[in-house]
Amino acid sequence: MNSVMIPVAGGDIFASFIGKGPMVLLLHGWACDQRMWQPQITLANAGFQVVMIDRRGFGRSTAPANMTLELDDITTVLDHFGVQRAHIIGMSQGGRVALRYAHAHPDKIDRLILQGAPIDGFPTSPQSDEAIPIDHYKDMIAAGEHQVFVDHWSVHPLLKFDMAYCGDMLRNMAMGYQGNDLLRGSVDNFSQNIFEALDTWTVPSLYLYGDHDTSWLKLVAKRFDETASHGRSQVVKDAGHFCNASQPNSFNQLVLSFLKGA
Repeated sequence: MNSVMIPVAGGDIFASFIGKGPMVLLLHGWACDQRMWQPQITLANAGFQVVMIDRRGFGRSTAPANMTLELDDITTVLDHFGVQRAHIIGMSQGGRVALRYAHAHPDKIDRLILQGAPIDGFPTSPQSDEAIPIDHYKDMIAAGEHQVFVDHWSVHPLLKFDMAYCGDMLRNMAMGYQGNDLLRGSVDNFSQNIFEALDTWTVPSLYLYGDHDTSWLKLVAKRFDETASHGRSQVVKDAGHFCNASQPNSFNQLVLSFLKGA
């Protein structure tokens, strides 16, 4: 595994990469970093170049959190590796970024894989028990109560099922999360309705979700399957929101099948 700091607006993006072949760019979810993709390193054995980044505001990247600028970051990463197009896998909030990028730059994506990703413009919102209490978490982190945040986050419906499978990884990432996006990040002012654009979607897309993910995200996956032109969804059995880590073999098989055109 090699690593590099890639200059972007306001700082650097930390990237790790392995393998040769078509690029697969991995975008992690909120409060995570590229370590969540360790089970996907084996995709390099199937003839792909696997590139994992810490999104701005997370992990070892020094660029300040700004979801708008993340679209430019993706293009910069592709340019750094000298590729015009790439496959992108985006998990949760990283999937939201991937969807925005696919909408803005469909010519730069070969195939798109989403994992438990919200969709901008989706007509409903999560129920209160499934929503992320961002303001509550922000107050905990601002008060220096990081362990309290980790304890609360670890039992949230987005993590609760997978903790039995990959709890150490999830806790380690939560302990490393500093809340930079909440305390010092730019407000996300994205206003485009991605959901409405799905019926004219041109990027071949696969939405993967765990059968124990939240009820709202399972609804999002179902509607994606029904709505997205050139898109479909598929369940990962015995898995939750982090199905890539709780059931890596099943997840990777579905990914490889899709990337290879099945």
